[in-house]
Amino acid sequence: MSDKLNITALEQMAKFNLPESEKSEIYKYMEFLRADFEKLASVDTDGAKPLIYGIELNNVFRDDKVKKDIDREKLLTNAPEHENGYFKVPRTID
Repeated sequence: MSDKLNITALEQMAKFNLPESEKSEIYKYMEFLRADFEKLASVDTDGAKPLIYGIELNNVFRDDKVKKDIDREKLLTNAPEHENGYFKVPRTID
């Protein structure tokens, strides 16, 4: 009977009004869930490593390495205008 009272308490928290036939159906599902949780509670998890993802993830990206690909002076030779090692562009804000 206390399980039925728990269903009633859940019903009140969720602000539902369930007919008695639906309460008995929910009671059956709660019994299945309770049995499953009891099985889970009996599993020995001592020494189990915490799991963040369901599969093992490995970084598939390359390592970040600083390398100088293009010489700045060579790059600036293609610019219409440059000044002090930077591209010079028209002013857009006054």
